[in-house]
Amino acid sequence: MIGSGEQIGNLYVLDKASITTQDCNGVPCSVNAVVDTTLWHNRLGHPSVSKIESITDVLGLKQNNNKGFHCSICPLAKQKHLPYISQNNICENVFDLLHIDIWGPFSVPTVEGYRYFLTIVDDHSRVTWLYLLRTKSEVLQVFPDFLKMVETQYKAVVKGVRSDNAPELQFTALYKSKGIQSFHSCPETPEQNSVVERKHQHILNVARSLMFQANLPLEYWGDCVLTSVFLINRLPTPLLKNKSPFQVLTSKKPEYKGLKVFGCLCYSSTSTKNRHKFQPRSKACLFLGYPAGYKGYKLLDLETHTIHISRNVVFHEDIFPYATGTPESTSDFFSLLSSDTILGMWPNLTQKLAQELRIATSFIYYPKILIPSNVGHSNRPPRDVGGKRSNGKQPKPNISEIQQDMPLIWAT
Repeated sequence: MIGSGEQIGNLYVLDKASITTQDCNGVPCSVNAVVDTTLWHNRLGHPSVSKIESITDVLGLKQNNNKGFHCSICPLAKQKHLPYISQNNICENVFDLLHIDIWGPFSVPTVEGYRYFLTIVDDHSRVTWLYLLRTKSEVLQVFPDFLKMVETQYKAVVKGVRSDNAPELQFTALYKSKGIQSFHSCPETPEQNSVVERKHQHILNVARSLMFQANLPLEYWGDCVLTSVFLINRLPTPLLKNKSPFQVLTSKKPEYKGLKVFGCLCYSSTSTKNRHKFQPRSKACLFLGYPAGYKGYKLLDLETHTIHISRNVVFHEDIFPYATGTPESTSDFFSLLSSDTILGMWPNLTQKLAQELRIATSFIYYPKILIPSNVGHSNRPPRDVGGKRSNGKQPKPNISEIQQDMPLIWAT
């Protein structure tokens, strides 16, 4: 017996004076001291060892008694990816190493039907090449052609290629035949192909800026990414000591004089073929970029929505035809020109230029032309289209109503 007491309600109050001193080891209710780190680790919800060591005096544990401590539960619950430390190592020569990857598919195809693009980045110069693809399988033809281009144009050979584990990028036989070393990132580890992955982010950032600036329909995203790469290659970067990738690759400074604002209004000279003296000498277009292999500009005809290339172009870089939305036809844009709203939309547009645009396009608002009967007559019989004279028996024209289709081009 430990001592005596009395019951008060449902409690027993022990009389301190009646407590007898004895060995408590034999008492069934005795409690053993907890000195095990593992037990406290489990009780406290698997905290780190450093947190347990900070409260060892409270827990009754010995200091520095946790060496070799291991918990098999913590890795299952807490393990993270190992950190990626970028060394920014750059190969010594151009084409020593290429970084390649395929982006896509995008839900909206381009007007040409492209849904993917292949990105190739040179490790030394950071020059980027981008190829639009309709299907992933097209890379089987595009990339070998790129290697031939490097050999012919730059008198160089590719020594290494880094890519992910995409099956369409497995050029085992090609690499073996050319002596190219292949490097692959581990499964679900895009960080190991970070150069081209980061380049994708850069390209899309610029492409979105161009698209939002011009308010283009989504199916023109291909022209946005192509123009983005063209511009990125010509901008300096701290990684290359404030040189542009173009300059590092070609040892020439890029030329900026020919650059224009993407998506702006422009006028392209019409073809002299099959053009008579009273047809407009230019047509309204939208600037879509810089086509490879041409000393000209890629243009979208605002009336026919066809694409062509021309060097004879006059630009209005502060006017964006699609700025108010996607017009169904150019007539919406022409209607805008006839109102004073255009001055509020484009602050840089002067009153004089706006008036010139209205005059230049005024004939479009009169698809029906009234011709008086006493105008334009001569005693000489008129010529027909083929150049032969008619028989002269033309009925005397009264005031007639002639239907005229809306012109496809502008007069300037």
